[in-house]
Formats: sequence, structure tokens, C-alpha cells
Amino acid sequence: MKKKLRSISFYLLVWMLSSCVTEPSSSSIPYAWVSFEIDVSTGGVHSSLRRDMLGNMLIFSVSNPSILSSSSNAGYGFGGVIVVRGMDNELYAFDATCPHEHTSDVVLASDGYFVVCPLCKTSYDVASGWGMPNTSSGPGKERLKKYSVYKISENRYRVVN
Repeated sequence: MKKKLRSISFYLLVWMLSSCVTEPSSSSIPYAWVSFEIDVSTGGVHSSLRRDMLGNMLIFSVSNPSILSSSSNAGYGFGGVIVVRGMDNELYAFDATCPHEHTSDVVLASDGYFVVCPLCKTSYDVASGWGMPNTSSGPGKERLKKYSVYKISENRYRVVN
């Protein structure tokens, strides 16, 4: 009986520890507050991110004020926030700063299903939801800093860190 209990305890411990591992906790991108809502309804400002618009993305930054929230307490990360409709039809959000350059002045640019750093030329796959760098395209090795996207209602989402 003791052996069986020890085995169960061991497997339970392994399961608990493995379920805790999700993403790296450290990032070269410093913490900056992220909190804003998006409206993906057909008539909404962010309608290009509505369901089945796979790979479409918007980059929310102070240099692109037309799509920003009207809320006075909104936050847009360190260099802005990229929100993309992933290939699995989910919304994903990443900081728009290149982790290799790690300066808020260098904002990644859209390139199809990828975003590319204008300085180091590293491209990052955002449509998969992982933000992994294509190491053959540039020197970047770290994946993009990821933010959470929560569904508020059918067409409204909140992006936060």
C-alpha cells in the first residue's frame, strides 16, 4: 500500500510541475502597463480582426492613434501591442518591440503572417500564437513578449498584462 501511495504521489507531483511550465517568465522587454479593449464587430474600429480573418493584425501604438481606445486609462505596452487573429482563429497579443533591439523606438512592422524588425531584420511568427523568431532571418533569438486576450462579449475583447 505504501508503495502504491508513493507512486501516486510521485505522478501527481510530476503532473503538477509539468502543468506549471507555460512560457519563459523573463523578457528583455521591460514591464509596461497593457490594458485596452478592442471591438471586432463588422462595424467596429477593429473589424479586420473579426472571426475567420486569419492572419490579420493591428499594431496599437501611439504612432497609430486612429485605432487606439478612447479610454484615458488605457496602456499599450513598451513599444505598442500587436494583436493578431491567429491561424487557429484565436486572438493573440504581443509587445511590438523587437526583443533583440529592446528599445521602444523600434516597432515591428507587419509582413503577412509575420512581423519584422526594421533594424535587425529578424522576423517573428505571430499567426501561430507563439511569437517565435525566424533565426535565419536575423540575429533575434528570444520570442516576443506575450500579453493576455480575454473575451468580454461576442465581439469585444480586453488585452492586458
